[in-house]
Amino acid sequence: HYVLPPKWEERLRQLDESPRKQKKPQTIEFWLEQYIGRVKDRARHTIRARTAYDRNQRLNTFRKFADTSKHITTIDSHLVEDFYHHLASSNLAKDTKDDRLGAFRMFVSWASKQKDCELVRPDNLDSREFVFREPKGTGRKRLEKKQLLWTKEEFDVALKNVPQPHRSYLVLMLN
Repeated sequence: HYVLPPKWEERLRQLDESPRKQKKPQTIEFWLEQYIGRVKDRARHTIRARTAYDRNQRLNTFRKFADTSKHITTIDSHLVEDFYHHLASSNLAKDTKDDRLGAFRMFVSWASKQKDCELVRPDNLDSREFVFREPKGTGRKRLEKKQLLWTKEEFDVALKNVPQPHRSYLVLMLN
């Protein structure tokens, strides 16, 4: 049976007495909860409480998209691009897509700055390629206004049934 020298016995005793740094979990879900907790703490001091609630709701799209039980380092440039394409192909309004991507970017940026988090900030996180565009004439408000406009057939009927001085006004309004 081997006995350690007193010098090593003392070192083992000191090791047992020193507080060990507990390594934090490195799952996406853990860091999402840390981030939301941080935003809620700030809501009490510097931002409105509604902002914290909104941020949490906006991150739900990412929660549904990604497997949050995976390691935080799975958030890389490929995942950022995949999440952008997921949002781009969804039926959400342009502003909603912008909000969801913005909340995701803020989370990733925050997590990459935490000293206990192993996430490395993806290079393409702030890429200008990730912009959502709405083709002209397909916005919700534009389509609502378009329903108020007359069709060609409705205009022709109105032109035939309106007395003479008003016909010229209708034709002038087409310009």
